[in-house]
Amino acid sequence: MAAVFPPSMGLQSEPDLTKLAAQHRLDEWLRSPKIARRIQSKIDRGEIKELVGPFITISREAGAGAGVIAERLAERLGWDVLDRQVLSYMADHFDRPQHMLHVVDETAAHWIHDVLRCWFDPKRVTHQKYVTNLGKFVTLAGCHGKVIFVGRGAQFILPAGRGVTIRAVASRAFRVAEMAQRHDVPRAAAEKLVDEIDKGRRDFIRRHFHRDPDDPHLYDLVVNTETLGVDTTVDLIEKVCRERYGP
Repeated sequence: MAAVFPPSMGLQSEPDLTKLAAQHRLDEWLRSPKIARRIQSKIDRGEIKELVGPFITISREAGAGAGVIAERLAERLGWDVLDRQVLSYMADHFDRPQHMLHVVDETAAHWIHDVLRCWFDPKRVTHQKYVTNLGKFVTLAGCHGKVIFVGRGAQFILPAGRGVTIRAVASRAFRVAEMAQRHDVPRAAAEKLVDEIDKGRRDFIRRHFHRDPDDPHLYDLVVNTETLGVDTTVDLIEKVCRERYGP
């Protein structure tokens, strides 16, 4: 089996100044009212497609290493990664703790009423409201271009043909082992975590976008990170991007 992830793959390392600056720049751009109004006017006139891209979307199975792949791609291409920034924006928008919004992001809808009642009444964040705002935010980021989206159904929000769509997969056994290491939990707990996350993401896509995320025909490239490893996976995606969009 090919060596796939470094020992610390699942751990968050201290971000360097370059990464922090890139994230700050992207956050600043995305929250600019002036730019938002300009793009909204294009959306209103039905001209949004020509504004979007290039971008990469990475759909993933839990534990397949999409986050690491996105970061490596960002370093090579000089692009921005949009993942947790989405939740940060939503947290600011609803003025609620960011960690609570993980519950309504890519999870089963019935969790909302059981878990968030005490947090969001009377202004509760519903899945539909969340997805509506998510769609606007992803579109705005897509108009910025040179953005890598990890999850959140971004490929179903953005215009087809304006970006590269990726699906990262690996065997369940491999992903369970990765999750056990990442979260420092027993195998049984990691198995449950993998299954719950996969189900939540699958339900999210089916509920709001009426697609099956496991359908390979939805992607330009399906990569098995277990057999290919991070470096080869990144090489393949980078090659596709540079052939389409140039250096």
